[in-house]
Amino acid sequence: MTELEEIRKGLNHYTSEATKFMSENDIEINARFPRGYIRPISHLLRRWPYLEPDSQRTLACMIQLCDINRWNLNMWDIGLTAGTVWEWHCFLPIVFVMETLLKEFGLKFEIVSKRDRFAKVITSFNENGFISDDLRKNLDYCREFRNKAHLFLIEKKIGLHDGKPERYNLAVKTLEELETVLLEHWLNKRQ
Repeated sequence: MTELEEIRKGLNHYTSEATKFMSENDIEINARFPRGYIRPISHLLRRWPYLEPDSQRTLACMIQLCDINRWNLNMWDIGLTAGTVWEWHCFLPIVFVMETLLKEFGLKFEIVSKRDRFAKVITSFNENGFISDDLRKNLDYCREFRNKAHLFLIEKKIGLHDGKPERYNLAVKTLEELETVLLEHWLNKRQ
């Protein structure tokens, strides 16, 4: 048995025991989340020097939530429809961060107006040469997937999950690319 297989077997055993104990005793376990996995706020604030301090802090807290979600996505095998909804749940904070970055950067540099919705903000950034067509396509995909938060608007039933968080990974890569692009534009404007 490999080390990974032993770890997985041990986790499966202990989490099953913990779940059984909680159910039988109607009590919460409240085990500590692994320290060191969640990045400190002070480290995250540096990612967005073009934002106001309050916005930086809010986004840093959202990224900390993403750290927790990433840990859970990598730790647990959650399939079927619950896995699909779980990935979507983990996906949402990343899109909130992207939307906030675009909106606040756009307002600061007069690319968008306060009334503009996310779709128009993405279009404005693309039309003004801030983001590529590929980044626009990925942002639009993330926005559309985020919009499934409005369950009554979903035309198609939620499908089964295959255990691979592809949408989540796309959102993470899109956020990283967006942050790079915005930082480059901000640095160029400062010169």
